[in-house]
Amino acid sequence: MKEKSYCLTEQIMMPKQKQFMKRGWNAIVTTTRFQGQKRQSHRYGQKHDVVVINFLNRKNEADKRVFHLLSEKFSLFNGIFGSSDEVLGSLESGVDFEKRIQQIYQNCRTAEEISAAFNQLQQELDEQIQNKMQETRESLLENFDDEVREKLRNHYEQTNLYLNRLERYLWGLSKYEGNGQAVFNDEQLSFQLKNENEVYQMISQVKKVDPGNQVHHYRSGHPLAVEWIEQAKSRALPPKGIIFRYSDYEGKVSVLSPLVGQEGWLSLNLLRVESLEMEEYLVFSCVDREGNQIEQDICEKMFDLPASEGEETSVPASIQNALAGIKEHQEAAILNGIMERAGQYLDAELEKLDKWSGDLKMKLESEIENIGIEINQQQREARLTKQLAEKLELNRKVKELEKKRNDMRRNLYNEQDEIDRQKEVLFAQVEEKLQQKVTQQHLYQIHWRIIWAAEV
Repeated sequence: MKEKSYCLTEQIMMPKQKQFMKRGWNAIVTTTRFQGQKRQSHRYGQKHDVVVINFLNRKNEADKRVFHLLSEKFSLFNGIFGSSDEVLGSLESGVDFEKRIQQIYQNCRTAEEISAAFNQLQQELDEQIQNKMQETRESLLENFDDEVREKLRNHYEQTNLYLNRLERYLWGLSKYEGNGQAVFNDEQLSFQLKNENEVYQMISQVKKVDPGNQVHHYRSGHPLAVEWIEQAKSRALPPKGIIFRYSDYEGKVSVLSPLVGQEGWLSLNLLRVESLEMEEYLVFSCVDREGNQIEQDICEKMFDLPASEGEETSVPASIQNALAGIKEHQEAAILNGIMERAGQYLDAELEKLDKWSGDLKMKLESEIENIGIEINQQQREARLTKQLAEKLELNRKVKELEKKRNDMRRNLYNEQDEIDRQKEVLFAQVEEKLQQKVTQQHLYQIHWRIIWAAEV
C-alpha cells in the first residue's frame, strides 16, 4: 500500500466555547498557515502523497459558512495551486477579512444572525472574488506548461476549453479526416455530419451542456472515430515539410521554446512486441540541422503545436543513416526495458509465492504442534483415569486427533506441490515473454521547422 503522510491543521479544544471556535476558524482561515503546510511538505522533499486534513464542526453554523466561503468561493481546498493566496491576498488588501470573520464569531449568537452576517460579507466580496479567480485562471493558461496544468486540480470546465492529450489528438484527427463530411464546432467540441441532423460531441464535454440536448457521445471507440482513425492509418505518407507554429498554440510548452527558429528531420516508426501480451511503441528518431539528437519526449510535444503541410521532399542519405542509428538505439532501449520489467515481475511473483509458502507452512506447523500438545494431554488423562469407559473415550479422541494431524501433514505437502506447480506456470510465462516477436512499421518522415508565428 502506498504510504501517505498526514499534516493536520491546528485545532485545539479550549475550556471555553468561544476560545475553541476562534482557534478552530483561525486554523482554517489563516491562509499563510494553511498554504504553508502544503508548501513545507514539498520543500522537505516529500516523496509520498501528502494529505492536508481540516476538521469541520458541522453543528456549528459559523464554521460551516467559513468552510463554504473558503472552499466554494475561494477554491482554497480544491482549486488552482496558489490561487487561494492570490484571491485572499487581494481581498485582504481592501478588507480586513479575518477581522470580519472574527466579529461574526464574537457578535452573532444564533444561526440566523450568523447566516445573515455571512451573506452580507459574501455579497460584498463576491465581485472581487470572481474577478481575481478569472485573472488566476488566465495566468494559469498563459504561464504554466501543459504537463503542469494537467496535474493541477483546477476546475477546467470553467476555463474556455480543456482536453487531455488523447482527446486533443482525436479532435484534431477527426477535423482533418472528416473535412468535407462534417461541420465542426470548436467552441462546443461538437460536429454534425452533412445531410444529417445528429450532433456528435466529445464525451468529456457532453456533461457541461444542457442535459436536454440529445447528442452522440464521441470518443475513440465510437464507430465513426474508428473509421476515421483507420482511414488515417491506411494513408501513404511520403516525406514532406511540416512547419510548426509555436505562438498559435493556446498553452505553453517550455521544452520547445529553444527550438523556435530551428529545423531538422524526424522519422517515426511503430515497434510492436508480441509475447504474453501485445505492446506497441512509437519510436521517434529526430535530429536538428546540426545533427544533434532531439529526445523522444520533445518530439511528442512538437506534435501538439498547430502546423501547416509543405511540399514533398527527399531525405539525404546522411540523414537517413543518422535517423536509422537513433532508431536502433531507441528500439534496443525499449526491448531492454521489457526484459528488465519481466525480470522484476519474476522476482516479485516468486517472492509472493515464497511468502505464501512460508505463511502456509508456519500456519499448518503451528496447528500440527497444537494438535500434538492436545494428543499428549489426552493420552496423559487416559493413563490417569480408572474408568474403563472414560479411558476408551479418551483413546478414541487421541486416534481422531492423530488422524487429523496426519491429514494436515498431507495437506501441507499438497499445498507445497501446488506452490511448485504455480512456480512452473510462472517460469513458463516468463520464458514465453523472453520469446518475443518483434515487428517494425515505418510510418513517415518529415522535414520539420518551428517558427514563432505564421508569416504574413
